[in-house]
Amino acid sequence: MTAPPRAGLGAVVGLVLVTLVAAAGPVRAGDLEDKQAQASAIAAKLDSQAQSIVEADSSSGGPPGRLADADSDVARAEADLAASERRQTEASRLLVAHAQAAYAGGGSVSFLGQMARATASDAGAGAPT
Repeated sequence: MTAPPRAGLGAVVGLVLVTLVAAAGPVRAGDLEDKQAQASAIAAKLDSQAQSIVEADSSSGGPPGRLADADSDVARAEADLAASERRQTEASRLLVAHAQAAYAGGGSVSFLGQMARATASDAGAGAPT
């Protein structure tokens, strides 16, 4: 958890104090103390707001947590895409191989192929009556 920048707050308090004194013109001692108290109150409020912003950012998980989740989702999607592309390439290769075999051999179910694998009992079953 990062702490709010405190060096900048001192400069802000000083700037607010100088601005208030310069705007007021000649001031009495009581007015100066009031303005210093107002400047201190403003600085405390700014410090409190900065601290609450830091706490809210760290407790919400912030964008870095969501970014890591999104990166892992993208990596998972890319891996799924690559696997799908490999399956498509293999299916295309098999389709080409079957098409070539069908063209060269007259189809996957050819009469000569059936005859070559047939047995004596197959011949009786397929004979016309």
